[in-house]
Amino acid sequence: MMQLVVNGIVFGSIIALTAIGLSMIYSILNFANFAHGDFVTLSAYFAFLFNVMLGINLVVA
Repeated sequence: MMQLVVNGIVFGSIIALTAIGLSMIYSILNFANFAHGDFVTLSAYFAFLFNVMLGINLVVA
């Protein structure tokens, strides 16, 4: 049960950081930069690879 809570907090914070970054970019530039989502997807892919291939903890990866 505790692991589910920790996973929810970790994944929720990742989504929150993405949303905050996207809203800051839009509010400053008045332009929706869709490359922001590409970088988030790429970093999630690398974190997954580091976790699966190298066995690094997901929070550290």
